[in-house]
Amino acid sequence: MEVTVEQFSQLYEQAKPLEDRIAIQQAYGTRDLTEWFLDLAKPQLSETVLDIGCGNGHQLFGVVTKCRSGLGIDLSEALLDTARQAAAARGLTNVRFLKASGDQVELGLERFDLILCNFAIYYMDVARVVAKMRQHLSPTGRVYIMGSPDENARELLEIHRRATPFLPSVYAPGFSDIRKYEPLLRQTFGACTFHQFINPLRFPSPEVFVAYYTSTTLFQSSQAAVEGLEAKIREISRAWWQEKQEIRITKIVDIAELGRPRS
Repeated sequence: MEVTVEQFSQLYEQAKPLEDRIAIQQAYGTRDLTEWFLDLAKPQLSETVLDIGCGNGHQLFGVVTKCRSGLGIDLSEALLDTARQAAAARGLTNVRFLKASGDQVELGLERFDLILCNFAIYYMDVARVVAKMRQHLSPTGRVYIMGSPDENARELLEIHRRATPFLPSVYAPGFSDIRKYEPLLRQTFGACTFHQFINPLRFPSPEVFVAYYTSTTLFQSSQAAVEGLEAKIREISRAWWQEKQEIRITKIVDIAELGRPRS
């Protein structure tokens, strides 16, 4: 199911829910995705990085502090403003930002040693953005694409379904599963390896879970269609807590590692 550029931009126009979600994941998760990714990618001080769909810059900052320079692109001006402010607060002078879509951006002859695309590729024309990655990747560079398989956060979806049968199109089965692009990725790059990151989140109370739920795109894109959704989730999460004495969800991320662009 396709999502238009306009829908994608509207979905991520507000920066605060994303910031809240990241903060809660860091507080109550058992693993840190950025730390795990840095250990996987091992960025070097001599390298440059391009982040397609950089959002508020959270993961880009972790990489660019270990690289020569970085460029983050995103369609949301609100998220880019947040990223610029965060970069300034961190004293990062080697990173810049550009409002653009990864499948349409024009970067001239620029080449990058690392190209990231985290939870964004399925909102774009996949064939075009993969071609852009190949075009702008250095001969010895590597690409990392992140997405969520269907088994990601099943507990979150179960609680949501107790409140409503409505699911936004971006939660349709297979929508964010990047493994469906494997044939295209292998045609474009000489090396293609998949890795998986698993991070259980354990919430200390139903209230903290509700704060997390209301920061998700699941809630942000459902609330207009479901009257009183937050109140329903609040009631259901309390009952869930009484039944199970805990609320936990398991975040699962698939990562495609690509290299050796084909001519």
